[in-house]
Amino acid sequence: MTTSVFMIVIASINEGEEKALNTYLQGLIKLYDNVSARVMHNYHITSRMVGENPVDMVSVIAFPNREAIAEVYDSEEYQVLIRFRDQAFRRLEVLLSA
Repeated sequence: MTTSVFMIVIASINEGEEKALNTYLQGLIKLYDNVSARVMHNYHITSRMVGENPVDMVSVIAFPNREAIAEVYDSEEYQVLIRFRDQAFRRLEVLLSA
């Protein structure tokens, strides 16, 4: 039996890097489509109740299994996107939950 895996992404966006952000996200969505991953929720954070680190967005993505995650993030196409990712975000945390 295959178990879905949820990816939780916590990010702070670099101001002025909208072009890098759009390039990264457009490329990532294509890779997600290739493995039938679905963006379940995108939350744009408007205020913080506890904590000191700024967060602009939180996303939850469902993958059919861990192999699908590896297929996306180990791909040559994703390796090309890394420079845009690094430009677009000042903070990026990616967590997995099965």
